[in-house]
Amino acid sequence: FMRPPGSSLTSFVERQALSRQASTLLKLIDRRFGQLAFCPRWIVQEAERTQLSLLKEGDQRWWSRPLDELCNVGVVRRYPPLADAPGSYTAQFEHTVLLGSKAKEV
Repeated sequence: FMRPPGSSLTSFVERQALSRQASTLLKLIDRRFGQLAFCPRWIVQEAERTQLSLLKEGDQRWWSRPLDELCNVGVVRRYPPLADAPGSYTAQFEHTVLLGSKAKEV
């Protein structure tokens, strides 16, 4: 998932059209990720770290409906997982890691 450039809800009316849960989730996304790509697991980690009011006891997918709502109005965009080769995934890191034959470099 990612906030595309120019996808902000600028008017009061646009923000009022969102449910309370979607609005709260959007604030978390803006504060923590901005326009960087993110995955739901990171939303859960940030919500737990900040003790977000959306956390529901026993509901592992509490983020699903608010995130769907944000995607439906166009302020968040879905992206499929990146695949390098069949059966494997590509990871996104904030640092470059070079694994050499004798050493690692960050």
